Amino acid sequence: MMEYKLEVGVLRKTLLWIIIVLLLLNIAVLYSKLFLGHGRLFGLVWLFNFNEEKNIPALFATFLILINSLLFYLLYKEGVAQPKNARWRILSYVFVFLALDELLSFHEELIVPLREFFDASGLLYFTWVIPYVIIVAALSIYMIPLFIKMDKKYLAMYLVSGMLFISGAVIVELFEGRHFERFGDDVWFYVYVTFEELLEITGMTLCMFTSIHYLHTKCESIGFFSIKVVRRI
Repeated sequence: MMEYKLEVGVLRKTLLWIIIVLLLLNIAVLYSKLFLGHGRLFGLVWLFNFNEEKNIPALFATFLILINSLLFYLLYKEGVAQPKNARWRILSYVFVFLALDELLSFHEELIVPLREFFDASGLLYFTWVIPYVIIVAALSIYMIPLFIKMDKKYLAMYLVSGMLFISGAVIVELFEGRHFERFGDDVWFYVYVTFEELLEITGMTLCMFTSIHYLHTKCESIGFFSIKVVRRI
C-alpha cells in the first residue's frame, strides 16, 4: 500500500498565496476598468475579474469545490460514520453541481424569469437566491442525522465553513443585487463581488482542510493508499 504524505502547512501556504495573488490581480484589473478606462486590457480584465465566468478565479473556485466533493465521497466510501452514511455521498453530488454552477453560472439563468414571476426588487433583485435558499434549508435538515453523529470539533469547523460560504454566496449577494439595481456595476458593486468571492473561497478552503483532518483521524487508509497528515511550518 502506498503512503501519501500531505504536508498541510505547505498546502495551506500555497493556497493562501494563490488567493492573495488572485485578489491583487482582481483589484488591478478592476482599477484598470473603472478608473483608467481600459475595459479589456488585452483580455486581462476578463481573465482575472472575480465577476466573470470561465476565467482563472472561477476555475480556482471550481477546483476547490471539486476537491471538497471528492473528499466527501471518500468520507462516504471509507465509512467514517459507521455504517456508511449516504449523506456524505449526497453532499459529494451536491458539490459537483456547485462546481459546475460556479464555472458556468446556471443560477444566473433563473434571475430574469423569477424576477418577473415574483415582481422582485431590492434585496431579492438577484432572484436566484430564492430557490437556492430553499434547497440549502432542505439539505441542512436532511443532514441533521449526520451532524448529530459527528465529532463536535469537526462539526463546528464544517458549520463555520458553511456559514462563510453561504454568507458570501447568499447574504452578500442580496445586498449586491440591491446595489446593482440602484447604481449598476459601479465601484461599490465590485467591492461586494470581491468580498462575496473571498468568503466563498475561504469557506471552501476551510471545508477542505476539515475533511482532510477528519479522514486522517478516522481512516487508516483511503482506497489504495494511506494518508498521513504532516504539519510542517
